[in-house]
Amino acid sequence: GWREAENNPNADIETGELKRVMADCIERLPERERLVLTLYYTEDLTLLEIGTVIGISESRVSRNLAAAKFRLKELVQASI
Repeated sequence: GWREAENNPNADIETGELKRVMADCIERLPERERLVLTLYYTEDLTLLEIGTVIGISESRVSRNLAAAKFRLKELVQASI
């Protein structure tokens, strides 16, 4: 939890490294998955709003988001 991180002088380094790894892995996602992930997590758009923006159905957005999260998890685990 955050208390352990607070008492761990390496926590900032580890957090920075994880952010770098995540950013690298996000860049390796297919373009549409990367776009859906970005709109969902950084722009706080709903699945319906994302679908409207990029011209696909809400269910397709949902599948793209699920695929992106799965692929990202696999890429991050392979990188650390």
